[in-house]
This record gives sequence, C-alpha cells and structure tokens, in this order.
Amino acid sequence: MKNREVLKLLQNLPENTKGYIDAKVPKTYAGSSTAGGVATEAAKLSNGLLIVCGAMQGGQRTQYNGTSAQTVIINPASIGAAYSDHDHNYAGSKTAGGTATEAAKTTGTLTIQTNGVSAITFNGSANKSLDITPASIGAATSDHTHSNYALVSHTHNYAGSKTSGGAATEAAKTTGTLTLQTNGTSAGTFNGSANKTVNITAANIGAAASNHTHSEYASVSHTHLYAGSATAGGVATEAAKTSGTLSIKTNGTNALTFNGNANKSLDITPAGIGAATANHTHSEYASASHTHPYAGSSTAGGIATQAAKTTGTLTIQTNGSDMISFDGSANKTINITAASIGAAASNHTHSNYLTPSALNNYVTTSVLSNYASKNDLSNYATKADLGNINAILDEINGVSL
Repeated sequence: MKNREVLKLLQNLPENTKGYIDAKVPKTYAGSSTAGGVATEAAKLSNGLLIVCGAMQGGQRTQYNGTSAQTVIINPASIGAAYSDHDHNYAGSKTAGGTATEAAKTTGTLTIQTNGVSAITFNGSANKSLDITPASIGAATSDHTHSNYALVSHTHNYAGSKTSGGAATEAAKTTGTLTLQTNGTSAGTFNGSANKTVNITAANIGAAASNHTHSEYASVSHTHLYAGSATAGGVATEAAKTSGTLSIKTNGTNALTFNGNANKSLDITPAGIGAATANHTHSEYASASHTHPYAGSSTAGGIATQAAKTTGTLTIQTNGSDMISFDGSANKTINITAASIGAAASNHTHSNYLTPSALNNYVTTSVLSNYASKNDLSNYATKADLGNINAILDEINGVSL
C-alpha cells in the first residue's frame, strides 16, 4: 500500500523533476527508435501472417505471429509449380508456341493430280517421289511442231505497213477520188494513179487580186476636220471649251467658274473656306507638354509608385498595449522584445523548481525500481489524496522533505 502511495506522489511531481527521475529509473517499456514510436522488437505481433503454399491446389497453410520460430519451405512443388529445368513432350520450335521444326507426319494429306487424275498423296510419314511430264499433264513437249501453222519467217503479198494490220505505207492508187472545184467548177480529179498539178488563182475562185483598188473608198491617208482622239470615235484629246461649266464655292460662296475657254487661277486659303491655319492655337486647351500634380504610376490610372503617407494607419500593440502607429509619413522603428510582449527570455530560470542535484537527497533510483512502472500510476490518486507526504516518506525511507 505504501509503495502505491509513493508512486502516486511521484506522479504529481513537477515536470522537470519527473523527467529527471524517468531518465534514472529503469522502465518496462518496449524499445523504440523514437519516443512513442513503433517497438523495435516484440514477443508477438498484433496481426498474424498467414502463408499458404499452393492455394489453388489446397496446399499447406502456415500461421506466424512471432510467438515461436517458424520455417516455411517454398519450392515449385509446394506451390504447385514446375521446376525451371522441367520438360514436356512437345515438338521442337524456334519460338515458344511457334511452328514445330519437324513432325512425323502432317494432319492434312497433300493429293497431286495430273490432268485431273490422282497421281500421288503425301502426309510426310514416308518419302515419296513424283515425276510430272508433259504427257502426264496432257501438254506438248518443248520441241513439238504444228503442220497447220506457218513459220515465224513466212511472208505475205500484203502492202507494207509500220504496224501489223496498220495503214499501207504506199499504194498504187487510192480507192476514193479527190475532186477539186474552183468557184463551183471542177478543176481536176486525183486518185494517186498519176501525178497531177492544179493551179488555183484568185481569178478562178472569184476573188480579188491582192493589189486591187476601190474608187468609192477613201485612201488610208485621208483626213477629216474632226477633233483629235487617241482612238477612232474616242474622246477628244483637246477642246476649245467644255460643254459643262465647273463652279467652285468656298465656305458656301461662289469663288470661280470654269469651262476651259480661258486660263483661270483660284487661291483657296484657310480663311476663304472658314478653316483655322496650321499654326493656330487654343487658349482654352492645354499644350501637349503640360503636366499635372498627380502621383507617379507605372500605368495610366494605376497604383501610385510612391506616396507621402497612407490613408489608413497601422497600429502595433504588444501584450494588449499600443506601442506604435505608422502611416508612412515618417520613418519609424519598433523593437519588440520578450519583456514587451510578456514573454520569458530564452535564458530564463525558475527558482521554485528542484534542480537535478537537489534530487540526490531524495529517493534513489534503486528504491524506485522495486515499484510499479509509470504506466501503473495512471489509475491512482492525485497528490491531494496522499495526505501528509513527509510522514509517508519518513515512514518508508527515514527521509524528510
């Protein structure tokens, strides 16, 4: 009972004291590479391993959970497989599942006929030979002759031609006769049986000679009192005046009329047409080089590249109190320390905790090793339940806190 009370007391010690004692006291925990991590070794496994050899053939089953050593022999026989050097009564082939390189006989039988008559059958079961001759297939020998055919070198009394059966290259006369007429009168006939010449003139075909003239027509060089033009019947190249008159108005007022009967000149000025001169100015408009007191920006209408101050103000608080405000109107620096935010410095100490050296005056690790492990303490009372701690420790070890 006293042992349990001591353990309850130790459970409620400050964290740094508990850490020191935990480091000194041997524990009945499983080994692990990290705190609270996976055990590096265990007496048994939570989930067992089932090994089945040759499951399809109802083979041996082995259950393993680490409580005892197991040996499982896995070989081709145990898993229902063939050894790597096994063989089959299969035909040889260059490729797996390919065509057999040799066979005793074929499934099908080859039948050879000569001229419609069966001459031989073959399925590869035995050697066979067949002599196929011209006579056996009803053919003529290569040196046969024909009494009813002419030799390749024979000739015929036919007209000469560039191709067999083509047009004759020359003939004594033509079947048809060519008749020539000049102006409706027969001038000659020709069928090739003799040379013939026919003279066709302009006179015998009723045509005019190439040097004939016409008294009722003008010569090529005649002239007319017509206006000059680039083409016959075309537009005149120049005229004394035009049929129509050109009227020019400037700003709604008649400035000039022109029909070509005399040279005229018209000066059209900006003032004459009610327009401004090229160098005119406007007093109510800004010049192209004018500027505005606007903030600079990388794009028209974009965000200002720099500002004297911001519209909003940044207020920084430390531990609930305003420490600084910033709107960009002036440079400011704020130093935030651990003290200003109510935090402890990184090198702070605690005067109200026991140091490791102070623990040496209390219960030794050898005494604690006789009691329950840290896991056993979770079901016991808190420090308040223990009553007078000093009296308990004095009674156990004669040590006073």
